[in-house]
Amino acid sequence: MKYTGLPSFLLKTTLDDSWEILEARFGLKGFAIMVKLLSRIYGIEGYYAKWNKDICDVFSAKNRVKAELVSDIVDFGLKYLLFDLDKFNSQGILTSASIQEHFLSVNHRKTKVPMIDVFICANFTKSVYKNLIIVDTNGKIANTFNTMELNGMELNRTECNVKELKQLAQYFLTDFNKILNDTEIQLLKNLIEMYGINKVTGALREAVAYEAKEPFSYMRKVLDKEVSY
Repeated sequence: MKYTGLPSFLLKTTLDDSWEILEARFGLKGFAIMVKLLSRIYGIEGYYAKWNKDICDVFSAKNRVKAELVSDIVDFGLKYLLFDLDKFNSQGILTSASIQEHFLSVNHRKTKVPMIDVFICANFTKSVYKNLIIVDTNGKIANTFNTMELNGMELNRTECNVKELKQLAQYFLTDFNKILNDTEIQLLKNLIEMYGINKVTGALREAVAYEAKEPFSYMRKVLDKEVSY
């Protein structure tokens, strides 16, 4: 098995109430099993672990505990938000926003850290991590924007073309490794409405060619004719 995860992970000395309830309900054995589950998540993929009955049986046999106990502890983790219930039900994985945040924090020195789009938790703030590359299940850079919203922000079809905005946002992700936040999305919308899609696209291409450290500032200079293109 190829391991792409972390060699170690952080376990706080002061844990929240859910861990205390876990230990009270299942004893130290339950606490240890939860730590082993986290070790599996962090140690193999880094931010998630596939989970089903077969995997549970193998995990239980390796750790010499009953599969029923492991299943009860996983259920506890889902109920008390130690694991994300939506991702468990839809993708068959154990993960959480805090697990994903810790994974990226440990990898902050890496220039690019890929994560699969459908595995990312809804309450995970993607825009904070500049080295995050969102990919699909085949490892290709994913289109992270759905038809009617971009980064959680509702778009008005009459203000600008949704497809055009999505395309420019994808350029930022591909060329600058940058996921736009809500303020930047609004700025991009304003630029398109003021100058038109062709001029904004041209300014963005100029920023890419120039390898601008501040692409928006450079684009504004281009659009204001302070820099020709």
